[in-house]
Amino acid sequence: MCYHRRINKHETEKMDTLKTGTDVSNLSDHNVMLEASNLDWDITVNPMRYGDFGEYEAPGIYGAYRSDNNEFIDVYRSRKAVSNLDALVLFDAMLKAFDPTYKIDSLGEVRDGKHIYMSSKLPITISPEKHKGDITEVSIIMTNSHLNGVGGSISLYYERLACTNGMTTPVKTGISITHSNKFAENCLNSFNGIIELIRKKQDIINVLSVSKLNEHEAEDIVTSIFNKKSEDSGENTITTDNILNMFEDNSYAGSEMVEPGTCYALLNCATEYFSHYQTVANDKHRFANIIGVQPSQAWLKSMMKLEQSLVQHVTVSI
Repeated sequence: MCYHRRINKHETEKMDTLKTGTDVSNLSDHNVMLEASNLDWDITVNPMRYGDFGEYEAPGIYGAYRSDNNEFIDVYRSRKAVSNLDALVLFDAMLKAFDPTYKIDSLGEVRDGKHIYMSSKLPITISPEKHKGDITEVSIIMTNSHLNGVGGSISLYYERLACTNGMTTPVKTGISITHSNKFAENCLNSFNGIIELIRKKQDIINVLSVSKLNEHEAEDIVTSIFNKKSEDSGENTITTDNILNMFEDNSYAGSEMVEPGTCYALLNCATEYFSHYQTVANDKHRFANIIGVQPSQAWLKSMMKLEQSLVQHVTVSI
């Protein structure tokens, strides 16, 4: 038996979900949606000036500000601003083109409007083949950043109802969604791969939910991904300890619905740790982490790598 640092769950609040935004599911007019969610503002771009009296203009350098309160956002050079309305119209058009019944249900912002997000909950759920009650809901989420050097993104957001774990899976097509003249085209190219990724996710859960994993195998996999063991002490990191503790004790939320000691159990332990217990400044920062708009998102990539490593483990074991 391995010994690990234990999380005190009772002292940790659960993260907020997509509903930290405004529910706009009953609205159809885009401008009304933005007004209801306090996102009915634009980005104004003005030349940057300097000098004691602002008498000089910096060539090719512009300041971006919120139009409602004149709050400074960032410095732009060649960046093309994509307004909240433009992003919302684009997202809605992509939804309707795929299925006329799909609609936007939530709008919100993080980091004082530097990033906005919009989501649509799909009429699709995922659950392990042998445990149909362990339901995971699926939403498409689009983000639009107003920061220089940060564009938009389209992701799948999975929320496991047993514990309201939230985790995004970026939709990757090899196209960077930068703010350029091809912003809409690049978003559409990313959007088109979503349903196939959901099907693949279902297949992965079916396999992982019936594939056993012993404690030493789990430790090797988790340690190889999350910060690795200290070369000096040989001790696991706090992240690794907490994930393994939940796996060994079968103490994560919704564990009664999952076969203990399986790859799916380990995946849920890691998801719960990053969704609920990772140290962040506050709930807003936690949610910003989950939807991938904070400066460093290495752990999101690590979660994808964990899933891939578990699938590879199963493949090798067969």
